[in-house]
Amino acid sequence: MLLAALVGGCAVVGHGRSTAHNGTVKDGQLLLLRKGNAIAALSFTRQQHGNPDVAEFNWVYRDDGGTLLDPALPEVQSGHSTTVQSRVEIKSLHMGWSYASSGRGYVYYDCFPRGQSLGDAWAISVTDLQFKDLPLDAKAQGLHWQQKP
Repeated sequence: MLLAALVGGCAVVGHGRSTAHNGTVKDGQLLLLRKGNAIAALSFTRQQHGNPDVAEFNWVYRDDGGTLLDPALPEVQSGHSTTVQSRVEIKSLHMGWSYASSGRGYVYYDCFPRGQSLGDAWAISVTDLQFKDLPLDAKAQGLHWQQKP
């Protein structure tokens, strides 16, 4: 079973709305992010409370309009990163993250101003797949992409 989520937002009053996925994302769970031609998959490997809170994650990314996330393809970049000031940053894709409990966190969209078209908004799919399940075509049936309503 695949679960889908919508996250979005901004912490600056009057510049959008902050919305988190209505549940936590656990270590090992595969998230897909899409905006424009850019698409990424990530999986948290560690989410830890501290000063500051920190998360580490594996990721794959492509921005050529293709939908196959296969680390073996030359068009697909991959890596392992750590959150920067509670932000997940994968090339041109960025989203907020916050600690929830051991091995679990919340994810948020970046801010998009009021009046921006939904076509410019982020889409996200939170799945019960794992990073080891790659390659994955982001157009696969059963993936539920949603944008902020």
